Formats: sequence, structure tokens, C-alpha cells
Amino acid sequence: MLPTNNIWRTPLVLIAYGVCAALSPRLLHTAEEPDSTTIVSPVDTSVATALPGKILTVSFRVTNTDAVSRRYRDSLTLPPAWKALARAEEYALQPGESSVRLLSFRISGETEAGDYTVTYSAGDTSRTAARCVRVASLKGLKLELLEAPVHVVAGRPYLVKYLLTNTGNAASGVQLSTNERRGSIVRLDSTALWLPPRSSRLISASVYPTDLPAVKEYRIVDLHAQAAEDSSIEASRSAGVTIIPASGPDNRRAYHWYNAFAAVRAAGQDGRSGAQGELFGAGSLDAEGAHKLRFMVRSPQLQQISMLGREDEYSARYETR
Repeated sequence: MLPTNNIWRTPLVLIAYGVCAALSPRLLHTAEEPDSTTIVSPVDTSVATALPGKILTVSFRVTNTDAVSRRYRDSLTLPPAWKALARAEEYALQPGESSVRLLSFRISGETEAGDYTVTYSAGDTSRTAARCVRVASLKGLKLELLEAPVHVVAGRPYLVKYLLTNTGNAASGVQLSTNERRGSIVRLDSTALWLPPRSSRLISASVYPTDLPAVKEYRIVDLHAQAAEDSSIEASRSAGVTIIPASGPDNRRAYHWYNAFAAVRAAGQDGRSGAQGELFGAGSLDAEGAHKLRFMVRSPQLQQISMLGREDEYSARYETR
């Protein structure tokens, strides 16, 4: 069961997506063979925009140019998982008569953002016309707490695991961050990533204590996710851990812990790739916590190669009391 103080929020916003791909001339122009006696054309040639899961109605005009009456049958070809809301209807047109056919269908709620083609046929594949439908993007992020220790001995590093989900129907870049609170430093296994629509990614936060509390303390580990393209798309989650003072005579331990972290990451974009190494350490140099050292070595710079890369960094800080 998740701690009651954990929070998350999943806002959704509507964002126009992409540019409608040009339909082929065969579909856009009136579908008429040299000896055809029927003209089929869309009433509106503009791009129709809708959300996943919504109902959309499109219209097509059918004209009988023959000298005799002709019979036709509605037929609508839809993308996979989309559903027509009416049965195919038969109708007759007198010579020179036209009919505007209104057809409704439901867009699948699982449809990814993009441009799709809806094709109408008047009962013969040679008599067709098409309409471009643009499915707009719904973007959202959700964070869940998967695993966190309830109690940790003071000075010992520990791991908190979260599940990040892209709840939208479009791929999104995500920036991750954490708030460093007193007495600990948090290192994420990823600070930037790319999530396909409706996919999830495990995020691990390694927590390195920098002090040795003499009494029991309750500490919070925060994680914040934000869409790279829109800062209003975000989600947050927190985990609470109780820190217990080290046991033993006079609270002394046989070993002293100094927390260090090493990583190698690789990233690539637009045909370029690179690797980066990182060595990080933070903590107390003595059992009393009177001397603290924090250092970072990260090289080479990787941000120019990929948005998932990080800047190079060389730093060290020593504190004493």
C-alpha cells in the first residue's frame, strides 16, 4: 500500500499535432473513370480534427450523371479499431440527381496522435473519395511509487523505485528531477528520457545519507517529472523513510560508510553518439559527522550530441564544524 502522504497529479492538455500528409491525387480529386457515370467527392476538403475516443461525422456528395436511375450502397473504410456507427445504406439516384451522404464513426480511444485517411465508396471501389482526419494529441504523465524501505539504519544508502507512465497518445521527452533535502543526496538513474505513447519506465533513485542522526528521523524522497515540450505537463511523487540511529556500544560501528556512485551512460541523436562517465561521492569522513566531503567528476560533455546527455562537471566541496 502506498503511503498516504504520497502525491501525484496527471494534467492533460490538447495540443495540435503534426501536419496532415498530402492525400494522393487519386483520393483527393473526384473519383471518376473515363466511362464512369458516377461522381463521388468530399463536401469539405479541409482536415477534420478530433480527439481519441470521440465521434466524428464526415460528408460526401454522390452524383448520378447517367441517363438512367442507378442504385448505390454506402461503404466507409476506416483505420484499424475505428468503428462506423451506422449500417451500410442503399439508395437510388435519378439521372442528374445528387445526394450528400453523412457518415459517423467513433475514433478508437487508443489511437496515437497523427493523420489518418477515411475513404468513402458508393458501392464500387472505382467510385471513391477520401477525407483526412487529424487525431490531436493528449499528453499526460503519471508517477507511482513501486518500492521504498520503511526503515533504514543511519548512514546506509538505500534505493527508491518509481514507475513513470506516459498516459498520452503521443511520444514525449521527459525531464526528471529530485529535491535534495537536509542530510541526504539523491541520484537518479535517468534525468532525461523519451517515452512512447502509453508506455512506462522504471525510475530508480539512489539515496546517499550525508549525516548520522542521533535520534530517529522521518525523511522524504521527492521525484518530479516534466514534459520537455510543455512544462505544464508534470507529475510528482514522494516516499517517506524512517532513519534509525546506528546501534552498538556508544553508537559506534566497526566500519564507517562513505557513499560513492559510478556510472557510464551513452546517448545518440541524428546519427551521432557518445559515452560519458561519472564518479560521485558524498558523505561524512568520520563517525561524528564533523568532516564532510562531496565531489563530482563527469566527462565528456554530452548535451551537444543528444538531449538525453548531460553537461561535464568537475567539483569538490569540503565542510567541517
